[in-house]
Amino acid sequence: MTMNELIMKAREKKCSDIHISEGMPVSFRIHGQLLDSGFSFPAAETREMILSMLSDEQREQLENGDDVDFAIETPDYCRQRVNVFRQMKKVAATIRLLNNTIPTLEQLQMPKVLQNLADQPRATQIIEDMIAEGTLRDLTFEWGNMLAKVDLDHPFKEPDERLVQLFRDNYSMEKNGN
Repeated sequence: MTMNELIMKAREKKCSDIHISEGMPVSFRIHGQLLDSGFSFPAAETREMILSMLSDEQREQLENGDDVDFAIETPDYCRQRVNVFRQMKKVAATIRLLNNTIPTLEQLQMPKVLQNLADQPRATQIIEDMIAEGTLRDLTFEWGNMLAKVDLDHPFKEPDERLVQLFRDNYSMEKNGN
């Protein structure tokens, strides 16, 4: 099996990541869970599948002990982010399968209030205002993506300056020079 064929099988199963290591069964990440893919290859075949994605320069980088990060495109024009590394002296790779289309908020089944917010030209200012008013609480940050609970029915009396400052520190347009 080629790496392109493995990637196509992973896409059929709606997986987000492929984890492949010499001497280990291939794992697929599906809906956040790492699962056995049902594919297992001899160590030499796995090694060749992984190394087949690398240029000579990238192979040299790997041999020098560095990780190699790059993107590849499969024949169906889908792109993948790839990280090749050594783990316990064996070659391994993690492949993130990227979507060709960005799902809409509706497809993600997100609340309508988020679409209204995204449509505003100064969304970060609106969020800051909602925090100051106490209508937006429990900010959590997850690798650059903000998760927020919007409580429009029961606004709080006291604005939480700590949350406003946390938002400004992470998302302020002024901080980013905009």
